[in-house]
Amino acid sequence: MISTVGTGGVRISSYLRLPYTVETLLRRRCRLFTSCSASSTKEKVIVISGPTGAGKSKLALELAKRLNGEIISADSVQVYRGLDVGSAKPSFDERKEVVHHLVDILHPSEEYSVGQFFEDARQTTRDILDRGRVPIVAGGTGLYLRWFIYGRPDVPKASREIAAEVDSELASLQNDEDWNAAVQLLVKAGDPGAQSLPANDWYRLRRRLEIVKEQMEFYLRQGGFLMWVFCRTRVLLLEQLVTDKQWNTF
Repeated sequence: MISTVGTGGVRISSYLRLPYTVETLLRRRCRLFTSCSASSTKEKVIVISGPTGAGKSKLALELAKRLNGEIISADSVQVYRGLDVGSAKPSFDERKEVVHHLVDILHPSEEYSVGQFFEDARQTTRDILDRGRVPIVAGGTGLYLRWFIYGRPDVPKASREIAAEVDSELASLQNDEDWNAAVQLLVKAGDPGAQSLPANDWYRLRRRLEIVKEQMEFYLRQGGFLMWVFCRTRVLLLEQLVTDKQWNTF
């Protein structure tokens, strides 16, 4: 399956299912790079995604050699130096054959968010296109790929006050690695869906807590405290019906 999405003047051609052979993809080259160019002035970017072990890196490498391309890694582990085991990181010989971006750029102690990836990957894509080459984005971190293809979600950045409040509430829990308590904190704040977060995904938990608090602040500013209580109660009643759990809020 091949889908194309236009974002910011760049058409992203996304190969969503593996395995594909290089020959199969190159047979489609005319449609992807020739006829598309005739019908649209948008530049083209190839995105390869798939499960671990499906052959994404090998396919990206072969395509880059044949299409004069450069590879952008969309992997949340490959950005870190030294984390080579189990990350399917390209070898030094492969990196000599084809230019790879966003690989071994950080020390393991440094944080790297999907927002940072979005900025880095989009800028790198622009640089590659400006050099007249083909950007090939390959990786298995789904959130990275979704942001890259569809753009940054329209979620407002938390105010300085809200961010500081969230930091204060989560600091001790994160230091103690008490993930379950942090999830319950978010649930009580008004986000029952927090239970579905991947374990120890502190970045997403932090952002969701910021968003909940921003929404609460908005209702309070608008004089809608009763509206907020009503909506919050309806959410909890629905949760009780679905899970058959008793709840305790105010």
